[in-house]
Amino acid sequence: MWSGYRVALHVWSGSQLSAASQALSSFATSLDSLLARHESLPRILALETRVVAALEHADAPRAVDAANRFLESAASAGGLQAAYVIDARGTTVAASNWNRKNSFIGRNYDYRPYFVDALKTGVGRLYAIGSINGEPGYFLATRVQRQGRLLGVMVVKVDLRPLQAAAAQAGQAVGVVDEHGIVFLSSQPALLYRPLQPLTAPALAEVRAARRYGEQALEPLRTEGDEVMPTRGRFEQPLRILRQPIGVPGWAVVSFVDMQPAAIAGLTGGAAGAAAAALVIALCTVAILRRRRAAELHHSEARLRAIADNLPVMVCFVSPSQHYVFANALYAQMVDSTGAELAGRHLGDVLDADEYQAIQPHLQRALAGETVVFEREYRRMRSYRCFEATARPEWDVEHKTVTGVHVTTQEVTETRRRLSELAQLSQLDHLTQLLNRKGFDARLAQAVDAARQNRRTLALLYIDLDGFKPVNDIHGHGVGDALLCAFSRRLARLVRSDDAVARLGGDEFAVVLPAIADPRIAERLAAAIVKMAATPFDIDGTRIAIGASVGVALPSLQAHEQAETVVRLADAMLYEAKRAGKGAFRVGATAATSLLPVP
Repeated sequence: MWSGYRVALHVWSGSQLSAASQALSSFATSLDSLLARHESLPRILALETRVVAALEHADAPRAVDAANRFLESAASAGGLQAAYVIDARGTTVAASNWNRKNSFIGRNYDYRPYFVDALKTGVGRLYAIGSINGEPGYFLATRVQRQGRLLGVMVVKVDLRPLQAAAAQAGQAVGVVDEHGIVFLSSQPALLYRPLQPLTAPALAEVRAARRYGEQALEPLRTEGDEVMPTRGRFEQPLRILRQPIGVPGWAVVSFVDMQPAAIAGLTGGAAGAAAAALVIALCTVAILRRRRAAELHHSEARLRAIADNLPVMVCFVSPSQHYVFANALYAQMVDSTGAELAGRHLGDVLDADEYQAIQPHLQRALAGETVVFEREYRRMRSYRCFEATARPEWDVEHKTVTGVHVTTQEVTETRRRLSELAQLSQLDHLTQLLNRKGFDARLAQAVDAARQNRRTLALLYIDLDGFKPVNDIHGHGVGDALLCAFSRRLARLVRSDDAVARLGGDEFAVVLPAIADPRIAERLAAAIVKMAATPFDIDGTRIAIGASVGVALPSLQAHEQAETVVRLADAMLYEAKRAGKGAFRVGATAATSLLPVP
């Protein structure tokens, strides 16, 4: 009987664990995407001049009020639970909830690991229960500096519970554990804030010192190896733990798989072995197992589909031959089909030709064993939609062969809109960390006024990249963004510390030279920019060649001239440079400004 039980149990366990593993991979991909969407937010906010001013002048009510109102708007635009800035001693100086009873202002958070880590390494991450309002959240922190001087830490708090709720609706026991093995997100409330294993004394002391989970008892689950052993009436049946690491160091997603059906199947197979002759044993066991396995597979697939259908993202699983194996309801709806109709069909027969060709480089990388994140943008008339996709390979048991790819896609149009709103609130471009249009307008207006008052020469350079659009079309927006950042770094190295460098949008840049002794300085800079842009860029091993055209404005700054006049002149010169065949610069000046040839 024992040998029959073991054979049957092995057959059943394999089918259950395979289905649960696929569900876990989908959940992990969704969580990774959700976390990645917020990584840049504290960095953007930390560069805002109003945040820096509040830290430098914490005793100035006007500076603090400006930061409070900025953070309040930023939290609303970014869909955050909170946004606040802490000085180097750990005390909150300004916060998005400044006008609420439970405001963070004046609270000290020097005991929180995200604060300590941000001071030490520049970045801090923590999931914890709020010490003021008791609401759990994901804290992301980054260091705030000015000219190499440490000022404090910028923190945002993000609510991850919507993803937990989606899994709960599917009735599947999944969760997320921290570096100590404590379940801090779970579709099952009974599992929350319970370690998979008893905590060591140092680990428990560390968690308590950080007040990470408030007054939770942190009672460990009773485990044996990789199984949790909850009580079921008079019997104890195991829940098998599956674990998969995610992007945050130490974190992992876990699935608690009910192994009771496998145990029942094993007993059935074992009993047959003790009751009949060898041939009858085999035939009966096989027949029973087939019926039970078919029923359980159907049940497992139903649970997998329920989980996937309740996730707020589009999910599909694609075979190495690029045929659909599985697609959730949201994905099927996107391609005007159903999950059942998609199963077995080739991607090329479902997606339009342009879309199929566009995703091939990313899909091939995933099939080669790499996790790939990419974006697809769609513009029609005045509408715009943006989607972010993560392709994660699924390996065989020995981790030698990729057996398929999980593709999780979510619409990030709203996220892009929120980042755009944050960029408008801020004076910095969220991608390149240069000034944005708002910051450029402010710096140019200041430079024009100062140049007029001090009778100094001002120069404005307008820059447009040549051949940038094909980079996005051929290599994707990820490579395009990396190229913009690489160009920005090169451009910043060419100017002086008091010059203003801005990204105006897309592939358009500008440089304000607020005070130059000789107009030829601006011309030399324009020539250097053209030469710099013509030098190929290495983006993740891909050699990319572009160019740049530059228009230079040298206004006389008479009393009637304003910043708009300078901009129109620079724009006109840029147009002339483009007409000249690109990769060139043109200089324009008003009558009162003398131009000398570049030596």
